[in-house]
Amino acid sequence: MGTYLQKTNSSPSSQRQFTVSTWVKVCREGNDRYMWSMRVDDNNWIGFRFATNGCVILQIYDSGSTTGQLQSNAFFRDFGSWYHFVVRVNTNDGTADDRLRIYVNGTQLTSFSTRTNLPSGYDVPITSNFQVATSPYSSQYNSNSLDGYLTDFNYCDNYSYAPTSFGETDSTTGEWKPIVDFTGVSYGNNGFRLKFENAAALGTDTSGNSNTLTVNNAGTNAKTKDTADNNFATMNPNIGTQGQTPAYSKGNTIVTSTSNGSYGASALSTFAIDSGKWYWETKLTGDRNNGIAIGLADATWDVGSATDSWFGGSNLNGYAFQFSNSGQKKNDNGTGTSYGTQIAVNDVIGTAYDADNNTITWYINGSSQGQAFSSMRDITFVPASYGYYNTQWEFNFGNPAFTIASGNADANGFGNFEYAVPSGYYALCTKNINQYG
Repeated sequence: MGTYLQKTNSSPSSQRQFTVSTWVKVCREGNDRYMWSMRVDDNNWIGFRFATNGCVILQIYDSGSTTGQLQSNAFFRDFGSWYHFVVRVNTNDGTADDRLRIYVNGTQLTSFSTRTNLPSGYDVPITSNFQVATSPYSSQYNSNSLDGYLTDFNYCDNYSYAPTSFGETDSTTGEWKPIVDFTGVSYGNNGFRLKFENAAALGTDTSGNSNTLTVNNAGTNAKTKDTADNNFATMNPNIGTQGQTPAYSKGNTIVTSTSNGSYGASALSTFAIDSGKWYWETKLTGDRNNGIAIGLADATWDVGSATDSWFGGSNLNGYAFQFSNSGQKKNDNGTGTSYGTQIAVNDVIGTAYDADNNTITWYINGSSQGQAFSSMRDITFVPASYGYYNTQWEFNFGNPAFTIASGNADANGFGNFEYAVPSGYYALCTKNINQYG
């Protein structure tokens, strides 16, 4: 059951022209996951969604039949990055192919497996409800909600805007990024802008229209530090693992091993590290099984064909803080050496990795266990975990989707951690990487 937002529309300024712009970080594919929809009833609506296979579909349904549709040939399966989607509708446009347009990161999509153009002068059925992050079907509001993150959502009623009204190319990195304080955008009668800045009122409209949306199923910690202008690491469900695949939840920050067998389940992060000094926390909230571990995996490790864990065997795959009957450190050929103290369920393990000097230190509930390795291999690593049946790791790279009792940022003011960040270390986010990585 996902979080979604909803409002009742008044009379739109136009049923023929409007723009919807949003940044989204999708967490996985599978089932139809709607970024937004507008509806009159279950037989009359417009919706924009990720389809089961990872493509995007813009669909208009009128009197129980599809009257307009764009289904992309492109697939969107990068679960570690933010996408900027802009949908422009203008049924008065004399060019049929321009009546429905989709842009991704500033570039118009032009290749579609399905294209059904709308008739000229067509009135899109949008006169009842607007839903953010869920289906137009009332019975699917909970089941087909978006599995991912959203930020800076704009609905411009009666205005057709290019993506350059909301985003721009970074002159240094060449990446498409948000324009945080854009101007010159109007919203019409039903339009709104959601910045999601107020954790207690995520549906607050900042456009000046006061078209605030009602938040449903928010639960706890619906707002995180992860945004399109500062992307944080999460765990990556695209990575397979030795015959077992863990379950991912809370925006890919929680990894749960759900089966027992010959191998445990490994999980790797979306960010790789080859320089800089980085800190993150991992909380053990499931069973403390013998052999579970966290640490760093070689970024080139082929997890899909592996016969050992990323830290075991003789494949030189990584470094781990492994937990058995007592704490121990694992070197990168599977030989364990005594290290640290025994952990308990709900302990928070901090990782301080210095990629410039090839050292790593682990902390338990803020207490240093001492430097574990002082001459690690100088290669690119990825934060990693390993678990057996019912092992659950909660990762916090500074963007916790679960409750933090205290709250500590790094020296740049980024992140939200349970314990103080060691001096000189930083949260794994793009603003820090651009400076130190």
